[in-house]
This record gives sequence, C-alpha cells and structure tokens, in this order.
Amino acid sequence: MKYIAHVFVIVVRVMLYIAAAAGCIITMIIVISVAYRLLFLSPLQYSDDFVSLLFSALVLLALPFLFASDANIRVSIVSERLPKKLRGVQYWVSEGLSVFFLMLLGTLSLENVAFSYSIGASTDMGQLPIAPWMALLPTSCFLSAIAILLRMFPTLRADVFGRHIPEYRP
Repeated sequence: MKYIAHVFVIVVRVMLYIAAAAGCIITMIIVISVAYRLLFLSPLQYSDDFVSLLFSALVLLALPFLFASDANIRVSIVSERLPKKLRGVQYWVSEGLSVFFLMLLGTLSLENVAFSYSIGASTDMGQLPIAPWMALLPTSCFLSAIAILLRMFPTLRADVFGRHIPEYRP
C-alpha cells in the first residue's frame, strides 16, 4: 500500500507543478498578446483560445492536490453547531457524497471526451483540438475522489500524506 500511496503523491504533485507552469505560460501569453496588440495593432491569433484552455487545465490539475492536502474550502457554519456525535456522521456523509459526486461527474464526462475525440472537436478560433483538454476533467475527478477516500481513513491517511496533514476531527 505504501508504494501505491507514494506513486499517488508523486502523480498529484507532478500535476500541481504542471498547473503552476500553466499559470506562468498564461501570464507570458497575455503579456506577449498585449505587446503584440500595441506594437502591431492587431490581436495575437489563437491566444484567447489557448489561455482559456490553459486556465481550465490549471484549475483541474491543481484540484487533486487541494483535496489530498485538505486545503479545500469547507463551509462549516452549520456543522460546527451540531452535537459532537452528529458531527462525525456529517463528516462521513459529506465526504461520501463528495466521492460519489466526483466519481459520477468523472464517469459521465468520459462520454463527452470520447465523443469529442471521435468527431475531432476543436476550438472555434484557433482550431485547437479540445479532447485532450477535456480529458483533464475525468482525470481530476477520479484522482480527487481517491484523495478524499485516502483522507477519510486514518491508516491510509498516514501512509499517503504522512504526519504533516492534521487529521480532521469532527
């Protein structure tokens, strides 16, 4: 199990580094696009399409790391007011629903990815193929669901995340 956990952590961190690189590339493209527009009085072709795809990639690649490191946003105004016993039940139900939703969304989005690939779908302006970009959604959903599952169980949590992520105590 430790080997699988180690591979999972590496994959999630590599995805985070790629997301950070996408953010840097977005910044460079926007700066170049603005300079191009000011110098040559015309827009840089395809920059809007590429920046949009890179932004969606940035978000989807970073999500599994956020779930794995328990850095996602929690709205706890109601759960903090629950009795101690109900907080534990609420934790398991909310985490279970999150896993269910992510698995369902990932599964349903696979059909769209396959369809886009089969018809050769591309962006309107730049004619960039979008199936590889769309494949990031199911990948992100499945890895995020795995991260939540691993986070829910204390023994798996210690194997995967070590001691630097505090255990959630409802």
